[in-house]
Amino acid sequence: MKNKLNYFYDDSLKVTDDEKWYHLIDMVINKSDSVEFNILYKNIESVPEIKNLSHHLIEKGKRKNKIFSSGEYLKFHLKEEMKDFIRSMKYSEWFNYYIEDISFIESNVEILATITHENYVIMLLSENQKNDLNKQGYNFIFYSSPDDFPDECIC
Repeated sequence: MKNKLNYFYDDSLKVTDDEKWYHLIDMVINKSDSVEFNILYKNIESVPEIKNLSHHLIEKGKRKNKIFSSGEYLKFHLKEEMKDFIRSMKYSEWFNYYIEDISFIESNVEILATITHENYVIMLLSENQKNDLNKQGYNFIFYSSPDDFPDECIC
């Protein structure tokens, strides 16, 4: 029997939990094909690290069907240069950064999302995966089933 996937959230990561953050990133980064960010500040095109990654941009716009959407977003191809940028950022550095609320996308499905101002990490996991992570010191709790989202939602 196949283990059903659900979204689980963890709000226990602290600003010093970089090792736990990088572990979650390692779980999803190589199977994701794109990454999305909510835009926190205007004129982000002038931020050097974002400007340097602009050639990986897929689209910019307004979206409602992201696990956490707050207006405009940027979607990038997840190429090695983008992976290196993501890995260069500590967990705490995403809060109030120019782009925030990172979401990893695999075949149009959000598999890891964050809500930085709430300190939420939301992942699409099986019950076994959730239990394994919780044994490693995480505190993932049921968030929602993909069936609970509207049809137009890709999450």
